[in-house]
Formats: sequence, C-alpha cells, structure tokens
Amino acid sequence: MEFYHWGFTEIITAIGGLGIVITGLSTWIGKIIANHIVENEKAKNAWELERMKSQLEIEKEELFRFKENQFTLYMEVWNKLQDVQIFGEQLWNSVTLNGLLSFSDALKSAKIFVNRGKILLSDDDYYRINEILTSFENYYVGKGQLYEFRNSRNLDFDGSDIRNQIDNNSRRRQEYERLLNKIKTDFRVRLRIPN
Repeated sequence: MEFYHWGFTEIITAIGGLGIVITGLSTWIGKIIANHIVENEKAKNAWELERMKSQLEIEKEELFRFKENQFTLYMEVWNKLQDVQIFGEQLWNSVTLNGLLSFSDALKSAKIFVNRGKILLSDDDYYRINEILTSFENYYVGKGQLYEFRNSRNLDFDGSDIRNQIDNNSRRRQEYERLLNKIKTDFRVRLRIPN
C-alpha cells in the first residue's frame, strides 16, 4: 500500500478547488434564497395591490351611489321649487283661496322634502334653498293679506293699502325668482351639468 504524500502545491490546489466548490454552492444557495425572498415580496405586493384595488372599487361604488342619489335629490328639490314657483305665478295673476291653498301645499311639500334630503345636500345649498323657501313664505303671506284686503268687509283698507301690498308682493316675487336663478346655477355646477 502506498501512501501519497501531499505537497504544498497539492494542498493549495485542493483547498482552492474546495473554495471554488463552496463559493459556487453558496452562490447557488444565495440565488435560491434571494429568489425565494423576491417571490415572497411579489406575492405580498400582489396581495396588497389586489386589496387596494378592491377597496378602491368599493369606494368608487359608494361614491357613485352617493352621486346618483344626490343627483336625484337635487333634481327632485328643483322640481318641488318649480311647483311652488308655478303656483306663485298663478297667485300673481289671480289671488284665489284655491290658489293660496295650492301654493301652501306645494310649499309644505318642498320644505318636507328638503329637510328629509338634508343629509345629501351641501350646507351652502341647504341654506340657499331655505332662503328661497323663506322668500316663498313671505310671498304667500303677502298674497294672503292681499286676498284678505280684497275680500274683507272691513272698509279700513283703501286702494293705497292694496297698491302697497301688490308692490311688496312684486318685490318678494322678484326676490324668489333671483334666488331660483342663483340656485339653478349652483345646482348645475354641483351636478356638473353643462350650460
């Protein structure tokens, strides 16, 4: 049996070869670990991205539902205000008890509807709508007084009282028409309706 004696060169060569194998093995293991880490991060990021997309879709649906309900409410409020204005115009042409009752009913209906829909109205719009409703109420009171002047047996009223009341009613009518035009513009902007 023969023993091989290792010389310095052979030992260095063996160690170098072993170093190359260890380096190669550690590089390979490092790549596997690095790929594993990258894949874990990709999976985590993909999951987070899907979660964010899902949350965004939910928020988009909620916003769409809110905007759709808000649009419907604003259109209905506008229709209620138009009903009141139509009855107001009828009262302007002729003050009758039926006309006063129709105006009063339309005004009450508009107030109830606005208060029920307050949650979807902006604070500014709610304030402006109530300003219009107050103007309509003042007009109603004025028309009621005119009706009373004309149908009263009380002779304390004269032509100047009636003329003053007509002038007051005219100013109130102009006021609510101005406010309606203003809120029409505001509604168009809020609802993004082109002119």
